[in-house]
Amino acid sequence: MLPSPYNSFRIAALASLLMVGALAPSYGQTAQARIDISSTASDPIDLIIEEVGNDGRADFVAGNRRTIVAHFPATTTWQEGSITVSSEKAGRIVLLPTGPWVQLNAETKLMNPVFIEYDNFQVTRTLLENGSFEEVGTLDQPKNWYKSDVPKSNPPLTPETSARVITKDAPDGKNYIRVWHNSRLGQTVVIDAKAPVKITFSYRLATTVP
Repeated sequence: MLPSPYNSFRIAALASLLMVGALAPSYGQTAQARIDISSTASDPIDLIIEEVGNDGRADFVAGNRRTIVAHFPATTTWQEGSITVSSEKAGRIVLLPTGPWVQLNAETKLMNPVFIEYDNFQVTRTLLENGSFEEVGTLDQPKNWYKSDVPKSNPPLTPETSARVITKDAPDGKNYIRVWHNSRLGQTVVIDAKAPVKITFSYRLATTVP
């Protein structure tokens, strides 16, 4: 039989691997921030991915050029991400900061909430309002942003696990937002034809979870 300390080490290592697997999405072994960008249903336009910064990657969803999903490697330290998009036509796009899709049970649609925090959104060539979330309305919701929850979320959403404003160590001002895949915040902005817009933002993996 192997010595007890060695067994303990193996158990601890296995537990760490299982935890990483639970927290990490299928495309990698690190937590990921996720930004969804799409044209509106009422004004559909095809999008172009011009550039992705900070070791991020972006793809169209199932070849649908009207929806972009961008992922950025995240740690518990604030860092800056960016993505530049454009379109041949003028129109409106929805910016939706969220968290990675980490499903634990396909049958019950049980998700592992991986909370991502964002701040200091800026978009060139167009107007994005309250990008640092300093203006807050009721229920800790930032003004000019709308809430987008997954219906019948599993686990069920609570006030603590719903997308909301946090007041703490923000990189810009005093507020930032905390979101995850099943509860996120969005804002619609206008873009011009053939005029790339660069979206920059600060983000990190949540340092504490509800």
